[in-house]
Amino acid sequence: LVAGSALFLCGLLPAAAAAWALQATPLGYCVYDFLLMCSEPAIFDAVMLGHHAALAFFPAFVFAGYPADVALGYLSESSIPGLYLCWHLHRVGRTDSAQYRAAGYYLVATFFLFRVGAFYWLTYRAVAEVGHFPAAAAIGTLAVLNTFWFYRLVERASGSSPVKG
Repeated sequence: LVAGSALFLCGLLPAAAAAWALQATPLGYCVYDFLLMCSEPAIFDAVMLGHHAALAFFPAFVFAGYPADVALGYLSESSIPGLYLCWHLHRVGRTDSAQYRAAGYYLVATFFLFRVGAFYWLTYRAVAEVGHFPAAAAIGTLAVLNTFWFYRLVERASGSSPVKG
């Protein structure tokens, strides 16, 4: 998903191939995640399920008109490897390792660029360039939520978080 988005934005993936890749990939991922959550009650999360449903179906309606915006939005997923690696290293007690610090730097950098910065840019585009206020409200809400979570990441990285470990 991230690779397809980056290739499309750089002009290395034709629009027809990008349309298929950027619509089929999240749908397949969301079906997998839905089945996983339903089969494992300990990880079931209705909010995450709703998030994945929106991720799977909303871009399919938008891609034809705004493929670069959808691709830019999908680059937000590039922060996930850093998040999962930090979470795993935290779980196994390796928060003092160089790997944890490197993954944390990667997470903070990609989160800022592709979740905070990109979503404010997409909100601006939805209002100023497209004039689509419902989309701007939805994307703007995500931008604010991403800003909140970015603040929490920085707080945790600086050691001022109430969460210890």
